[in-house]
Amino acid sequence: MKKILVFQHVQHKTLGILDGLMAHYNLRRRYINFSRSYDKQINYKKYHGLIILGGPMGVYEYEQYPQITEELELIRRMIDYSIPILGICLGAQLLAKALGGEVFKHTHSEIGWHAVQKTNAGNEDTLFSEWRKKEHIFQWHGDTFNLPNKAKLLLTGKGCKNQAFCYQDQCYGFQFHLESDKKMINRWMKTDQFLLDTSSDQSMVNKVKHDTSLFIGRSHKLAQSTFSQFFENFFNSTSKIATLGSKGI
Repeated sequence: MKKILVFQHVQHKTLGILDGLMAHYNLRRRYINFSRSYDKQINYKKYHGLIILGGPMGVYEYEQYPQITEELELIRRMIDYSIPILGICLGAQLLAKALGGEVFKHTHSEIGWHAVQKTNAGNEDTLFSEWRKKEHIFQWHGDTFNLPNKAKLLLTGKGCKNQAFCYQDQCYGFQFHLESDKKMINRWMKTDQFLLDTSSDQSMVNKVKHDTSLFIGRSHKLAQSTFSQFFENFFNSTSKIATLGSKGI
């Protein structure tokens, strides 16, 4: 059985759709929660992959979150050890930083469903084979990053240029929340952090609810194909790509 490390930063940012897919692929998970006490002697060489989840903190907030420095060092070691990595939102920013990019406050936040477009490199990447040229994906971030040296930009956006990248066809960073489902988004909208980030603007909340009903079905299909292909590429190439049944995975 393959073993996957999962770096978590806050309780409400979870694996989401990834959880059921990982069970389908018989992938054992071990969570490391960087918002709590954790074992600092992590033998990363025992693991076959790493998933880095989101969170409200900035990669540059070292003084407030000293664990960021330790997390970045672990990520760098796993990159050097050629362990496949998937970073989501904050996870993508941490991955970019570990690869030498810079993370910083964006000129504006992206909260809700925003359009992303495939680049030429994205057209050639198997993870995005089911994606149309333009798709709407759920976002919740106020930071962005410079593309690391030798990384390939796979998806881009009008408001935030660097939406998805890969490094050496082994490490992937997604600025957006493809792992989210409707229940997760509804739960996020009730958190203090969401109300703070949206200034409790009810019109924005209403728009997120409306757009979620509009785009969530397509997002589920993209999550299924994209994450399944990631697992196929690195952990279980002999099995068939998972399909979501009526009850989901």
